[in-house]
Amino acid sequence: MKRFFCFFLLSFVGCTSSFAQNEFEVGIEVKDKYTKRILIPIISVLAPNSPTELTGQMNYDQYVITAKPDINYLIVVAFQEYKTYRQTHTFTKSNTNSRTLLTIELEPLVPPKNAAPIPQKPQEPSKPIQTAPATVVSAPPKQELTFQAVDALTGMPIAAEFLLTNDLKESYSGTTRATDATFSARVSLQPRPYTLTVNAKGYRSHASKLSVSVPLAGNQPVQIIKLSKGDIVLRIKVLEEQTGKPIPATLRIVNESDNRELFNQKNSFNGQIPISLNPNGRYMIETEAKGYMPFRKELEKAVEKLSETTPLTIRLSKIGDIFLNLSAINAATGQRVAATFKITASLTGQVTQLKSALPIKHKIVEPDIYQIETIAPGFASLKAEIDAEEISVGQVFNYEAKLVPTTKQPTTNAPLETFRFAILDGQSQKPVPNARLKIINEATQKVITTKPAGQLKETRLKTDQTYLIEVEAKGFEKTTMKMAAAEWANRGEFLTNISLVPLVKTTAPPATRVINEKIFDNIKAGQSVSIEDNIYFDQSSYILRTEAYGQLLRLAAVMTKNPDINIEIVGHTDNVGDARLNKILSEQRAKVIANFLGNEGINESRLIYRGEGSTKPIAPNDTDENRRRNRRVQFLIK
Repeated sequence: MKRFFCFFLLSFVGCTSSFAQNEFEVGIEVKDKYTKRILIPIISVLAPNSPTELTGQMNYDQYVITAKPDINYLIVVAFQEYKTYRQTHTFTKSNTNSRTLLTIELEPLVPPKNAAPIPQKPQEPSKPIQTAPATVVSAPPKQELTFQAVDALTGMPIAAEFLLTNDLKESYSGTTRATDATFSARVSLQPRPYTLTVNAKGYRSHASKLSVSVPLAGNQPVQIIKLSKGDIVLRIKVLEEQTGKPIPATLRIVNESDNRELFNQKNSFNGQIPISLNPNGRYMIETEAKGYMPFRKELEKAVEKLSETTPLTIRLSKIGDIFLNLSAINAATGQRVAATFKITASLTGQVTQLKSALPIKHKIVEPDIYQIETIAPGFASLKAEIDAEEISVGQVFNYEAKLVPTTKQPTTNAPLETFRFAILDGQSQKPVPNARLKIINEATQKVITTKPAGQLKETRLKTDQTYLIEVEAKGFEKTTMKMAAAEWANRGEFLTNISLVPLVKTTAPPATRVINEKIFDNIKAGQSVSIEDNIYFDQSSYILRTEAYGQLLRLAAVMTKNPDINIEIVGHTDNVGDARLNKILSEQRAKVIANFLGNEGINESRLIYRGEGSTKPIAPNDTDENRRRNRRVQFLIK
């Protein structure tokens, strides 16, 4: 019985070995029936009475399977814009060492115009039809790709298994060793993306999409695939650059792949935050603290080397000492006056007195509201208030006190001219009822009398004087402008329209500002990039919003990396309000942006700025949406 069992077992093993030796490779090649062009379609091969497809893979232009003789296989071939092929085939092993080849020709749904007709039984003699010779198109081009797997923390090559596949069932695979750590594949250029899968023992699996649709120029560098064993713990400490002391700050970590905010905490406890991150990811670290320059950098550039517990120390520099540049002039003559400046801090009550005939600087130690009283013999004292927290990064605030003499000034012989003003609604251009017009002589600070002239306001002004004009009306923003009477008279501008901006009444929350901080990443010469001004500035303001820092810092980095790029910054407004004020506002905004880039190390010779006001709209100013489009900052790349 034992002898019979052994004989049966040996016979079974021998049969299995003989059965396996009968298998052989079959390559299926698919072509266009008319042009003979190689196609890469979807191919399915099924054995009789089996719902499961045979396993196969693309090898250059052939779909390779392992078949057995004398078995009737069902082959289905499908390709977009071609008729589906469905036939049974029996394969015979090739007499040579090469694989058995099966060529299938697919017929397009719409045959080419110059294609010969499919032969049919002739019913009557017909004249021969001359057809153009078929055009033979070469096989799809190939692209060589090379990959290397490395440890995400150490950067050292590791042994790994690579697999490249796409939905056309093309498949390229290989294994690397740590000493021979590159995997290369010559893949077909296809509009469909490939899926790259990389596995290594003890590491997390990597999967990503890879587009190979156009040939790449030159020798392509090795594509590094970082594999990690687990998360890293990032410890962030925020210190003051000058003292090295921890400071409370707002910390944000953004995933660059999908711009998703992973972490956001204000006033971080003791300046340290532990957080777990995947070493394969790309992250942006952002830090802000009041009174300090913001920090924004990619994680890989912020730390020298990642480890399982990576420390990151961020040092924030103070925006800089704030100075008041104080001076006094005679409001009547414009000449400098020796004056005493009495500076009082609101919170502490501390008083500082400075006296000088020339401009003098005063350092502000703490952010506070300061009252400044300017006193000079023979002049009326002048009081003003300055909020140091509102002083921007410019660091120096110029305050010029225009003192009015207390003694009577000699009258001038300049002629008087009549000027008229029309106060209009900036949207409807209709007269605004009950508007208040106030005209002040800048030298004497005297209010000039105005009188109604129909729907206009009228006054007589001396042409050698400069005046301040203030206009107010219920439901509109206050408008202030300066008027040099001689310049207006020389231009013949005796009737002036002053447009008021209506106040927008709404209970809805302000719209969220969407900031694409990568918008400048791929800029090229000759390109124009427009940004909505509400991202950078508040209404009627040229104080740069902190939300714009990230985008402008990224632009500065791109310009630093590409020294041949120059930028022209152009400010635009809608047509609401006074045209001259709009032009001034648009130019100031462009100048502020240029100054910001200059502070980031961009040479001023590479920066040009100007303001166009409302002169170059991109949409008619007939709706709120169109006016919003016209309010923009334009970057011209040169």
